[in-house]
Amino acid sequence: MRSQLSDILAHFQTLAELDTEGVPPTGHTTDAHSVMRDDEDMPALDREQTLANAPFVDGEFVRVRPVME
Repeated sequence: MRSQLSDILAHFQTLAELDTEGVPPTGHTTDAHSVMRDDEDMPALDREQTLANAPFVDGEFVRVRPVME
């Protein structure tokens, strides 16, 4: 792990040595704008439909597998 960190820091040092004079600062690498659609309000599924689509149900609740032990 120490070796990997040294490699990463060496790469940052290489980047720090680049001449960026005259390069305007930017928050993005391209002029691309969001291609996502605007959010729209939509009616929610009712409880029965939601539970019918869930792989695991416990009474009125959707049961999920543990993600942490």
